[in-house]
This record gives sequence, structure tokens and C-alpha cells, in this order.
Amino acid sequence: MTTKENLTETIKKSRPNVKDSTVKMYVSNLMKLMKLFDKENLKFLKDIEKIKDKLSELHYTTQRNYYNSIIVYLMSITEKPNEDKTIKEYNSIRDDLNKKYEEEQA
Repeated sequence: MTTKENLTETIKKSRPNVKDSTVKMYVSNLMKLMKLFDKENLKFLKDIEKIKDKLSELHYTTQRNYYNSIIVYLMSITEKPNEDKTIKEYNSIRDDLNKKYEEEQA
């Protein structure tokens, strides 16, 4: 079972310079996702289409925040994150949402 403490520790190990409030937000988002999908761990994150479908109902900036949390978590547990296809796919989705945000702000 994945707990807040486990997630916090995992993320802090991989990103020691990130503010505690940022880590707290990542952990909170990941815990909300587990609740949303009724899961006790984060293995379901590998199913990108299900995640996209479920998050599509949310505002795009909220989606982007969830994707950032997912990416940070996956990077923290992956040996070679730059080569991981799942992380690359999530990055692409998040980057598209960032473009939308930047266009609206312009």
C-alpha cells in the first residue's frame, strides 16, 4: 500500500532541493488520484489513456498539475527516466497543456 509518508520520502530523495510545500502538493495530487481510481498503489499510472480520460473532466491547469505530480513520481522511481516511454508521453501531454496556458496568458 502506498502512503503519504512513502510518497513524500520517495519524492524528497529524488528531488532534495524542492520546497516542502511543493512535495506536499505532489503527494496530495497522487493520493487524490489513488482515491479517484480506487487503488491502493500507483501502478495504474502506467495506463495513460485511463488517466487522460478521467482527468479530461477537470480544468486544464488542474490537469497539468496532476500530470506534473505523476511525472515527478515516475521519475523518482524510474532508473532511466529520460528513456522511459510512459514519462515521455506524460511530458508531451503536460507540455500541450502548458502551451494552452501560455497562449491564454498572452
